[in-house]
Amino acid sequence: MPPRRAADRAPGRGAALGTGRKLLFSALTTGCALLALELGARLVDLQGPRWRQHPGVDLMVSHPTRLWAMAPGAHRSGELMAEVGPSGLRGPALPPPAEGDAPRVLVLGDSSFFGHGVGEAETLPAQLQRALQDRGIDALVQNFGVPGYSSLQSRALLDEQGWAQAPDLLLIGSLWSDNNIDGFRDADLLATRRLLDQSQLSGLRSFLLLTTLISRLRGEGGARVVSWTSSSAFPSEGQRRVRLPDYAAQLDAMARAAAARGVGVAFLAPANQDMLGAGADSGGVAPVWGAYFDAQAAVAAHHGAPLIPLAPALAASGTPPAALFVDVMHPSAEGHRLAAAAVAEALVAAGWPQARLLAGGPPFDPASLPPDPFIGAPLPAGHRSPQLQLFGGTGAPDADLHRPPPGADAQGRR
Repeated sequence: MPPRRAADRAPGRGAALGTGRKLLFSALTTGCALLALELGARLVDLQGPRWRQHPGVDLMVSHPTRLWAMAPGAHRSGELMAEVGPSGLRGPALPPPAEGDAPRVLVLGDSSFFGHGVGEAETLPAQLQRALQDRGIDALVQNFGVPGYSSLQSRALLDEQGWAQAPDLLLIGSLWSDNNIDGFRDADLLATRRLLDQSQLSGLRSFLLLTTLISRLRGEGGARVVSWTSSSAFPSEGQRRVRLPDYAAQLDAMARAAAARGVGVAFLAPANQDMLGAGADSGGVAPVWGAYFDAQAAVAAHHGAPLIPLAPALAASGTPPAALFVDVMHPSAEGHRLAAAAVAEALVAAGWPQARLLAGGPPFDPASLPPDPFIGAPLPAGHRSPQLQLFGGTGAPDADLHRPPPGADAQGRR
């Protein structure tokens, strides 16, 4: 009788070898597929939201958690220069907090509060400090306005730097950038940047490709991962940078975070030149902006926080609107002076600083807001935005984003 073969003596071993070959083949196939994806993603130069410095734009630099920030130093802002301190904020920093020192105020917002086109002493925060002193309140006011910042970015700035200033009061002016119509939503860009910075696989372009595809398959719920290629054009279809419910949620979160720290809050409803036109002496609000002004008012009312509209004070001055703004969106020195006086008067009328103006109540429900009437539209002609700096495709022209085209502001709003 012939001797049995090894496979006959150990039938399980042959099955194991077969399974091993299948696993090896599967691993090789998967590896080849991933390699092909990686090579393909690199070939088209798949990219995520990282700041790409363009010639002539030296004010803004990349930031890991806020997409962009201001670079320390002197920078052109309109026809004047703006001095940005070591902390990346305009104007002098507040002294270190001390027991019993003067009330401290932070003003959050975008370029309208940063003071695009005016000198440091002419910005709303600087003039507000003087207006409060004129009314017997020896307060310290710091400018936390950053050009192009939405409520998401301002909230991150507040968490990263603002609370350390030991403020007694937040003045939240976030609105224009949130309501702005742009190519990408801030939540998507921030979530993508966070993913790329935190994941150990972020060096793989195929990782960005797969996470983008998975995010799209999951639909619109929550923030999405976004990407583009070096040959992609900037999107022509506009969308709100911050969706209306998300905007209300950010305002609500800042108000509640302030209350938890014993910090007061008031909301500033910004103004632009169009709001002061004929028939707008009470601060007319166009339908495209109206939903955001209404949401801001709803959050303020929910928390019992002061809402200070700036347009009526500007309109009541009798000064021609063109003299109150350096362009369509940004107040002039006189516009900031009138706005600062209105804010100071409102704070005094509310009893601040004796009345702490702490927000109250449970979290605001964004579902209680009417739906946003805006459902998408082509981006306006001459569109310019800081988001262009994040986009590495052919649709991102080398442009000075801080000198707006005729009839538009620095972010493309007309």
